[in-house]
Amino acid sequence: MKMQKLVALRAIGATAALAGVLVIPAANAGPSPQSSSFVVRASVPDRCNIDAANDLDFGEIDPEATNQQTSTITYRCTAGTQPTVALDYTGTMNSVASGTSLDYTLYQDSGYSTVWRTGAEANISVDAGTGLGGPQQKTATVYGQVTAAQAINAGVATDFQETVTVTFTF
Repeated sequence: MKMQKLVALRAIGATAALAGVLVIPAANAGPSPQSSSFVVRASVPDRCNIDAANDLDFGEIDPEATNQQTSTITYRCTAGTQPTVALDYTGTMNSVASGTSLDYTLYQDSGYSTVWRTGAEANISVDAGTGLGGPQQKTATVYGQVTAAQAINAGVATDFQETVTVTFTF
């Protein structure tokens, strides 16, 4: 009998506890419907992707003329990102086969008047980003020149080259 009373008391306690949980009022108790709000947040960082840095190929140099050629750098940046571009180069292409070198100059403009410097003076502003999607691609043009005097002093070779490093800062 004692066991039956204990089981009965436990059953009553469990029922009371369950009933208590069901009747506890909510903090915003009131008529239906109830509403509240929350904030949606995100941040979009400055970001740029260099899609391509095309070779600047002078081809066969005319030693009696000024030789000019261009390279294009295609990039995409998040909208509003204002990148600067730096080129790291020496201005001298070397020939592995002949051991000779050929000087050249890179410019920021099609008039070949503003030299694209290296080091701390190298950063130039380019078009701000409008998005990272494909149609948002931008282009920066690098203008290269080998003068007749530079070509004559170089000597004969077919493999002059130098690697130019392109760096975007944003």
